[in-house]
Amino acid sequence: MNNCYGEKLIALAAAISIQIAQCVTNDELIVLAALFTAIGDQLTLLATANSSSCSDNPLQNPAASTKQKSSGA
Repeated sequence: MNNCYGEKLIALAAAISIQIAQCVTNDELIVLAALFTAIGDQLTLLATANSSSCSDNPLQNPAASTKQKSSGA
């Protein structure tokens, strides 16, 4: 991956944002901004959960969650 990847993503995001803003009303823009924020938050949560160790993550290892509950932890 080259060093300009982040800058290209920023430029792409800006171009998309400008294009969307030109096609919708201000009220619609507010709703879209909130929607994209919620999507970003969910993606961050999923990435965080996926980076956790399998043995400690009840989403990836349901048996670990059951074992902790039965041992009183």
